[in-house]
Formats: sequence, C-alpha cells, structure tokens
Amino acid sequence: MTTGFKFDTSCDASTPYHGESGQFEIITDMVAIRINEYTTIPMSRDEYESICETASILNDADMMDAIRLGEQQIAQGDVIPWDQAKRELGL
Repeated sequence: MTTGFKFDTSCDASTPYHGESGQFEIITDMVAIRINEYTTIPMSRDEYESICETASILNDADMMDAIRLGEQQIAQGDVIPWDQAKRELGL
C-alpha cells in the first residue's frame, strides 16, 4: 500500500524539525510530523516511537521473512504448547 508519504525510518526524535516535509518537531512530550506545508500531524512521543519501530520492522527484509515463516508454521499447526516452550527455555 502506498501512502504518498515516505516515512523517515531513522526516527531520531532528538532532532528538531527543520521545516521540510517529512520532518518533525519536538514539543515537550509531543511530536509534530510535517507532511507538507499545509498538513502537520501532532502525536505523543510514545506513539511516534511506536510508529518508528513498526516502520523499522516493515523495512527489515530478514525480519519480515521470519514473521512470514512464523505465520506459515502457525497455519500449518507446527507449534508447541506454551508450557513446553517455557520448560525448554528454562522459564
């Protein structure tokens, strides 16, 4: 799905907004993401960091391959009970 907005996956919330589209500005516990000169989206720093983490995972081909493999294994019933997993992991 294309949103028309390329999300900056560096997601460094310590860098202030510099006036360009796709940049952000820190306002105490809030972050303002500038989409274009007319659109700015305010959100909490926690929400922003969550979006950054999601974008990082979605852009990591190896991670996405591992997730797809796990989904296939679950669909095929290739799973073990939680109690068995805890025993094997020593939890």
